[in-house]
Amino acid sequence: MMVTALLVDDERPVLDNLESILPWHDMGIEISGTAGNGRDALRLAEQNKPDLILCDIRMPVMDGLTFIAELRERGIDSEVLLLTGYQEFEYARTALKYGVREYITKPIDYGMLEDVLKSLAAELTLRKQKESELQARNQEIGFWVKRNRIREVLTGEAWSTSSPPISLAEEGEPYALFVAEACMYFDQTRQWNVDRKREWNRQMSERLEAILQTCFVSPFVFQVREGEWCVAIESVLQKELLSEPAGLQEIAEQFASICADSGMEGRLLAHPGPLQILDLAAVYHASRHVQLQPGGRLCLLTGEEYGGGRQNGDAIETAKQYIAAHLASDLSVEELAEYIGISGSYFCYLFKTRCGMTFLEYVTRERLAAAQALLAGTSYSITAICSAVGYRERRYFTKVFHKHFGLTPSEYRDRLRAGVHATG
Repeated sequence: MMVTALLVDDERPVLDNLESILPWHDMGIEISGTAGNGRDALRLAEQNKPDLILCDIRMPVMDGLTFIAELRERGIDSEVLLLTGYQEFEYARTALKYGVREYITKPIDYGMLEDVLKSLAAELTLRKQKESELQARNQEIGFWVKRNRIREVLTGEAWSTSSPPISLAEEGEPYALFVAEACMYFDQTRQWNVDRKREWNRQMSERLEAILQTCFVSPFVFQVREGEWCVAIESVLQKELLSEPAGLQEIAEQFASICADSGMEGRLLAHPGPLQILDLAAVYHASRHVQLQPGGRLCLLTGEEYGGGRQNGDAIETAKQYIAAHLASDLSVEELAEYIGISGSYFCYLFKTRCGMTFLEYVTRERLAAAQALLAGTSYSITAICSAVGYRERRYFTKVFHKHFGLTPSEYRDRLRAGVHATG
């Protein structure tokens, strides 16, 4: 890891001597440029961001101290060695103000300068190594934070009461999504024991990741269930490949090939995005309903096409229609989520977001509205109406109705018959 240096002096012989006399390479230093005044040096410093600058004080156009001041103003924190024949205290004090590392007088003692540069180069090399290690560690941490966040979304954990979904939405990045499925997995593995299944799935995860890594940077591969994987890819970085059906088809064929080794048929669905992180679960669950074209290994899903047209909003409309048709039944979150094809936790989050109320609040409202209509338009008994709108106990139905309208069902009907409408 070489340290880079910029040499600045208005005397060409001085620059030539600095370049030729000192053993730069042996000291671990690479000269990134030379300049004869502060203005040119500033331009080179902005371009190259050198680790070290050797700079004269007295120069035309822009002197050394003005150059250093501009350097710091622009956020360039290169270490600076000042070369000058002037030893006045004011120069030194101003130089220290700008964080100048050393103050070396002319004529230059090249032996002493070499010792200073060796020491400084070793320090800078160690600093760069630590910064590189820290950056690599932060990148690794960032990768696993993203991976865990996506896993929580796909598994529904992001919508548990202990997780803050708002922060996930704000921190989300654009993704593409692949769903890889080994069809006939359960038929082919019926006679396998648990250890063999686990090992096969582990190896398939690794092979799928290896296929994707030949095309994409850091794909996030998750095994959602046995024989099925989700892959999230940061689409902003890889738009071109994601928009090329031929390239995606090749990935699909490779996945199909490794599935065929075990007597299974591999299918790969892809949504090229861009998808925000909270959309990944909806698209994943929707993909289970997609009908592939005959003989197709890959289906590119875009817009209204994914999920047979059942997007988030359509899913909630479907749920409302199902609720209306099954008010007399014991409705549950699990039943609706399974019918739509998404997780229960995600269904609860989606329903509350779209409807402004919880699933239970909505069902209660619809049941009471239906009870109102039956009380007003039929002669059914209270017990029959109670059962028709999904309540098994008349006492509980009466309690809920009274809490909402301020009247019991019997009182409500009596008011209607008397021509006085209840309000609530």
